[in-house]
Amino acid sequence: MIANGPLYPALQRTTLTLAPGQAYSLRAQPGAVAIGNLPATYAEVNLTDGTVTRKFPWMPDVPAGNIWTWTLLDDPNALSILAAATFQPSLAGASYQVTPNAWYTLATAGATPGDPELAPTGANGSFPFRGCENEYGGTTVVFSSKGRTWNAAMNYCSWGQVNILTPSTLPAGEIVSMQLFRNGTGSNILSATVSPAGPSIFVADAGRQLGTVVFATGPQTGRLATPELPAHVGDIVSVYYTGCGPLSETLEPGQPAPTDRLVYATLPISAMIGDAQASVQFNGLAPGFAGLCQLNLIVPAPVSGAISWPSTTKMSTIHLSMAGQDANQLVLPIVFEPNGAYLGNPAAQVTMVQFGDYQCPYCDAFFRDTWPQLKSEYVDTGKVRFLFQDFAFLGPDSTTSAMAAHCAGDQYRFWQYHDYLYAHQGSENSGWAGPNHQKQFAASMGLNADQFSQCLDSGKYLGEVQSENADAMSRSITSVPTFLINETKVVGAQPIAVFEQAINAALNHP
Repeated sequence: MIANGPLYPALQRTTLTLAPGQAYSLRAQPGAVAIGNLPATYAEVNLTDGTVTRKFPWMPDVPAGNIWTWTLLDDPNALSILAAATFQPSLAGASYQVTPNAWYTLATAGATPGDPELAPTGANGSFPFRGCENEYGGTTVVFSSKGRTWNAAMNYCSWGQVNILTPSTLPAGEIVSMQLFRNGTGSNILSATVSPAGPSIFVADAGRQLGTVVFATGPQTGRLATPELPAHVGDIVSVYYTGCGPLSETLEPGQPAPTDRLVYATLPISAMIGDAQASVQFNGLAPGFAGLCQLNLIVPAPVSGAISWPSTTKMSTIHLSMAGQDANQLVLPIVFEPNGAYLGNPAAQVTMVQFGDYQCPYCDAFFRDTWPQLKSEYVDTGKVRFLFQDFAFLGPDSTTSAMAAHCAGDQYRFWQYHDYLYAHQGSENSGWAGPNHQKQFAASMGLNADQFSQCLDSGKYLGEVQSENADAMSRSITSVPTFLINETKVVGAQPIAVFEQAINAALNHP
């Protein structure tokens, strides 16, 4: 498919020529020739109008495809408007749509040539505002409506692409004209409807599976949520997007949001992760940035999505809607831990139960030396369902730490807390596992401190720990760690080969 701008009828005759016998697909953007989703093996694409053929390089790592235009180099033209966050057409019905104080990419022909680097950002991390002036001249983009004009701030300019920040004072509901000027020569005029909001979540990877979602609190603050570093239920995360609409405070065009106070978005917003409503903590401008909106929300439970056994991670969609305008949907990896102290496929052929004490040094040795490989080979592959059961008998702090792990489970963090305890284990009955230290551990992990403290102080899980101790003794368990692999007993922190032999035997004899 080839999409044509209204002023370029010659493009109707263009065809695409590819290597014979190779499959391909095309993706078009309104107003420009846009080719996307081609295999990475293509290094060159030929575009022809039947008389003249032009060769274009193909860059397979560019999200949403490469945009090429059939115009003269020195003819300044604005061909289409793309949401800068998603590189998708910014459309409202049959016309373009723009939102005040949002970033957009204009597919152009004949803007300031060259491919300059972005100007250095300020000390506060704000986007640069002038990136379209060099030895070849300058490019500007001007909005106009009913005799009023607005200049757009810009942070990038090349012959085929200009990134602009729409003025925050564009009148909602009006149709505005947009024109690109290169060295004083004006392009064709595009018309766009000003929407009160047009949210677009930023794309973080070429596969478009992750958005710009970072941890807002806890030890991972500022880091991007990824499958290798997934969010947990109860985490506060920040989602960065453009197009949050009218603000609680008017800013000068192109100026970064202040860092000494918050500027709020005024339109109602809802956030769903999977099929659960997320609680919104803040929605407004990201301090120190121009045109960048920030949404802080609490990851809810339960969370629907595709389950990945390796870490009980669910890939769940993020769905933002502001004043009836839906943003693009991206995926957030979330560790969902039901408070059942198990990992892996619940329908696995083999069930492995560990009886353990968080003060036990041999349990710690198993956790450090054997558990990673066992988890990778059997739990992550869905062959084994692994359960941890308390046998807390080495002292009062054993009971306290066991109760604390269950309290963390109330916030869907049982396994994260389990791992933290073994990673920070001290000597037996030295006080490292006492109540005060447990509360410090919870706080350092970003748990809700008040909820955790109330759970621990109330002894909510004392009966549960005592019941699991009694169950261990009824099974003639006398030391930790002890393991039951489909009722086959393995005692002690044995080498991995011992566990492999017992698990493989269970797998071969269901």
